[in-house]
Amino acid sequence: MTSLVLIVPGSLDTLTGGYGYDRRMAIELADRGWSVVVRELDGSFPLPTPAARDHAAGVLGAIAEDTTVLVDGLALGALPAEIEREAARLRVVGLVHHPLAAETGLDAGTA
Repeated sequence: MTSLVLIVPGSLDTLTGGYGYDRRMAIELADRGWSVVVRELDGSFPLPTPAARDHAAGVLGAIAEDTTVLVDGLALGALPAEIEREAARLRVVGLVHHPLAAETGLDAGTA
């Protein structure tokens, strides 16, 4: 069975287009025989608190070696050190719905 871990910032039940896409993708992959495990991070992304970054590092560190890990772009861009630390042992794939600079509500310096 093909498997992956989907990492999303906040609840997968969040009612936005990006989270809807993530939900639908997880459902469709499962319907096609994939094992999809969803790991929800703190909702503070794309500007994670130090505690949120620590939690994310723990989530990534607990994933078995050689696992395909699909990371939602809102989290991926905010975790460069954490992703780099795990990149040699995990197959990390970014799911970028749109560039972070296009995210609603971010000032130019943050984006």
